Amino acid sequence: MFRGALVLLLASQTLYKWVGRDGQLHFGDDPSKAPKGARVETTDGVPLTVMTGDAPAPAPTPSTKSSSTSKPEARSGPVTVTIAEAPADLSADDRAYVEKSLTAAASSPRLATWGGLKQSVRVDIVDQAKMNSRGSCDGTSAFGLAMGLDHVFLLAPSSAGLHTLPLPYEKTALHELGHILEHQWASDSRPRWFAEGFANYVSDFEGYATQLQVAHWVVNEGGPLPLDRAFSGGANTLLAYTIATAAVRFFIEQFGEDGVQRLFALRRGGARFDAAFEKATGRTVLEFQKLFTQHLSKQL
Repeated sequence: MFRGALVLLLASQTLYKWVGRDGQLHFGDDPSKAPKGARVETTDGVPLTVMTGDAPAPAPTPSTKSSSTSKPEARSGPVTVTIAEAPADLSADDRAYVEKSLTAAASSPRLATWGGLKQSVRVDIVDQAKMNSRGSCDGTSAFGLAMGLDHVFLLAPSSAGLHTLPLPYEKTALHELGHILEHQWASDSRPRWFAEGFANYVSDFEGYATQLQVAHWVVNEGGPLPLDRAFSGGANTLLAYTIATAAVRFFIEQFGEDGVQRLFALRRGGARFDAAFEKATGRTVLEFQKLFTQHLSKQL
């Protein structure tokens, strides 16, 4: 977990609220009076900044493979995730929902597993028209976009949804922060299947297709490179994302979370994804995709 309180850094003369050690709700104009570790919130709806505080080096996590690879170095100093822009017509309820979801995402221990964010991130909440103007990697409308090392766009809740399904907003925010974390710790140069699968792994999001649908498509329609084909128009978007999630989970079953850390370190050192993948795992990307297909064939 992160060390230090989640703090909302807000304009002066703002009234703050927090739950004290006595379990009672307290109000005041000085958030520093809240006990260490308390969640402090503003009462007037001004822009949110989540401060994660100083973070220790991540603790080792259980994995299926052991490795002597060291975890990313500890970072120090404040790292913030800030709502910098929001639509003028964003309702008070939607804003509260956004702030709650983003606070939970930014403070998730699932980010700390990989070293946590190294630098601050700006978040813009946008309407559908503005999100459409940003596009996405495959030309479709997106619910969130991670840009570079420090910029995320999230669709306003009133615009969000997936057909008739509500958008899981906290998971969406954590998914995009997972992309940013990978950009910061490794690079943004990697195949789409790994990028989306890793971000879904970080957000603990399984996807919308069933495992049987994943297995059927990969085995019967995916060809020799099913993960690449899924994101080149071979599968619909929902199925492609679920396939990517299954692939990264399978990667971690085979090589452990340490395998991801090794892959990150090699990419951070300048290695291209395919070369880094082979050195980190002892298998080529092609061999891994064949192994993944064989694994899924047992489910049919």
